[in-house]
Amino acid sequence: MILPSLPAPLRTTERFSFIDLGRRDYASTWDLQKILLAQRQKDEIGDTILFVEHDPVYTMGRRIYREDFLVPFDDSSGMLGGVPIFQIERGGRVTYHGPGQLVIYPIIRLQVREQRLHPLMRGFEEIVLSVLKSFGVEGKRRKGITGVFTKDGKIGSLGIAIKRWVTFHGISLNLDADLSYFQKIHACGFPDIQPVNLSSYLSSPPTRTRVIDEFARQWPILWPALFPDPPKKK
Repeated sequence: MILPSLPAPLRTTERFSFIDLGRRDYASTWDLQKILLAQRQKDEIGDTILFVEHDPVYTMGRRIYREDFLVPFDDSSGMLGGVPIFQIERGGRVTYHGPGQLVIYPIIRLQVREQRLHPLMRGFEEIVLSVLKSFGVEGKRRKGITGVFTKDGKIGSLGIAIKRWVTFHGISLNLDADLSYFQKIHACGFPDIQPVNLSSYLSSPPTRTRVIDEFARQWPILWPALFPDPPKKK
């Protein structure tokens, strides 16, 4: 069952429903995630992948690292350089979300073979890498750092939370975002890594809708191969 307030799925497969929320503020989307999380834990809904574009916002993981902030951060106002900042349940450090960036929230009940954090994160990276490749852009991983990179910088970030084996929070991919917002932080705790946009690599960048369609097309195909059944004991 899908909540009545949600848009109709763009695509539904045997396991996944893909829903585009359009542009929404961060707070209401965070609340929605928690509602869907609880519903998925009770099997009231199936595995659901949300796509959204946020108004400018900074989010930080479970711990605050003051050295990650390059402008004053006011605890009392919850603002960073005039932009709202939220401390949330995911892992990782501070990052930025905003217009021109596609954010993906997988609300997935992990099956037994999927309940390993390292392969899960590598699996999410693999989906982003495959989508980039479909647009002719070569992405890559960097040893010891979670996320997706190009030769010039970081194009995709990951920050996942898991509660009772259901995932929430998720993935961001820079399409044509205003990257100046990243200048106020050490994104994900790395001062030497520059953010980049997908649009900078293509003479005719795909629309946001086209990128979403590609994720919805590839995700159901790639996911089973990312978590193969373990070999049977002889």
